Amino acid sequence: MLVGLLTGIIGCAGRTDKPKETTSHSEESHSSRPKLPNEWAGRWQPDPFAETEWIEVRHQARSGGPGDVYLVKDAKAVESLLQEMKITGIHNDIARGSIPPAFITFHKKGARDLECGIENGGCLSTFAGEVYLHRGFFAALNRQLTAQEHRPVNVLESLPSVPLPQPAPSVKSSVRSLTAGFKSITVQYVVGKRLRSATIKDRKTLDELHKTLTILKQESALGEKPQSRGLMIESKDGSTFYGQVLSSTEFFDSSAGKFTVASSFLKSLNHQVSYLEGYSINLADDNALPEAQVNQALKIRGLLGEVKSLRFSSGKRADLVTVDDPGKVAELIKALGWIEVPARKIKLEKGDLTIELTMMTGNKVLMTYLQTGSNNDMVVVGPLMGDLVDMTGIGPVWIDNQWKYRLERYVSEKEQEAKGRRASETANLVARDLPAFLKQVLNVVAYYRHGDHQISACLSADESRPIIDILASGKVEALDWSPDRWKRELDSQTKRDAGSLDLTPGLGFYLTLGISHEKEFLIPMYGKLTFSDSPIPLIQKAIAGKEYQPDSIQLMPR
Repeated sequence: MLVGLLTGIIGCAGRTDKPKETTSHSEESHSSRPKLPNEWAGRWQPDPFAETEWIEVRHQARSGGPGDVYLVKDAKAVESLLQEMKITGIHNDIARGSIPPAFITFHKKGARDLECGIENGGCLSTFAGEVYLHRGFFAALNRQLTAQEHRPVNVLESLPSVPLPQPAPSVKSSVRSLTAGFKSITVQYVVGKRLRSATIKDRKTLDELHKTLTILKQESALGEKPQSRGLMIESKDGSTFYGQVLSSTEFFDSSAGKFTVASSFLKSLNHQVSYLEGYSINLADDNALPEAQVNQALKIRGLLGEVKSLRFSSGKRADLVTVDDPGKVAELIKALGWIEVPARKIKLEKGDLTIELTMMTGNKVLMTYLQTGSNNDMVVVGPLMGDLVDMTGIGPVWIDNQWKYRLERYVSEKEQEAKGRRASETANLVARDLPAFLKQVLNVVAYYRHGDHQISACLSADESRPIIDILASGKVEALDWSPDRWKRELDSQTKRDAGSLDLTPGLGFYLTLGISHEKEFLIPMYGKLTFSDSPIPLIQKAIAGKEYQPDSIQLMPR
């Protein structure tokens, strides 16, 4: 949210304490707002629930297990519920991040669906903040779902916990785990300072490996230090051995101790993993990446150094994202931590995520992520922290599995920058016609001090009305301040714990007023609002309500 308000608006008020819960909301929403001017349309949602065609409710179980799903598709029932949705207040802040008893999704025609959490306090938490509703909506929703389900439904309370199946008691690693016959073997080992994993599931191979395992001795080895060379053997009887390869003849398990075995077992296991990798592997030692693989990786690195632009998309994002700024391109390519070409070819289906690389020559290279399954379980051998992609003219290549998140972060940063610019544009637009904007304001969120505490309070429409009225008496004056001047002024406000007011016309935008003097409020990055008489006492009274004495509400900078 701070990014959305520009860097300079950091300082309007301290917001470190838990927000004050507003317990008394208006029974009627402020519905006398005039029609929204065309130049302001689309900059916030006066009614986030408009255009809803049908409603979906997912009722949660207390245990976090699966709950119930209810669909309200009858047009008359949907219309009746929407009529009960009287908004009493909106807090455009980061959602509380709780696990509510139920979620409700408003499916819309030709617009993005709105998913909300139904919080215990009687509000809806959304992607942008919280929408407070008149309590009649939840009563109406419960009546509708009770009638549909022919049983009592209360979406403000979690469902009883669903009994979860109890896991079978685990069997400790033992000699029996190694002698009962192998169902699968997974080993971890080091190649080129990178941890890798290989899994053997072929029944004939496992039977041959089992024949080579001869246990010569078992002894306590509590002092042994765990190594990076892991060994997991799943036995046919359901037990599992979790251990470490210590040497060509020794395994270690923390619960069973040290096993000394004949060298034939590890030799056979080395042979099988070497076959899967395509080059020689010793599970009891660190291994160097073959020179051919190193040279191939260097060749690809050189190719990536010629990238002029990137374009990528995913199954979740319809629009293509283009990166053509030379600095950003270089930064993203550098973030691709490591590259490795497998010695053996791997055939897998292509996934949704594709990166198109445009080279300095104009040629294009596609990097398409392959469908390797959860935790790469469809690949029998490969690096643990890798993603497998198909590159034009090269084939399958392992790359750092963090790179896709770096691409997502780039998109997120660009979106936040765009939101910041739009928020700034909107703030300047409405500040130029503040009297008209105040008629659009539904409610106020106040930030103030009470004693030694910094508090935020989301006021209802009725509680906000006196504040909105007194603000309308102020005079707006634009200030020709530089961004640096604004930053200094707002930083000073932060250090002095100045109060502030967020004026909320709907979901997705709010205009902040920072209280700088008794008769002067700052409109960040635009100007100031001045009064002939101090509005502070009236604002204190509106915020205090029945909870505080008005003069205990501290709004002025220290």
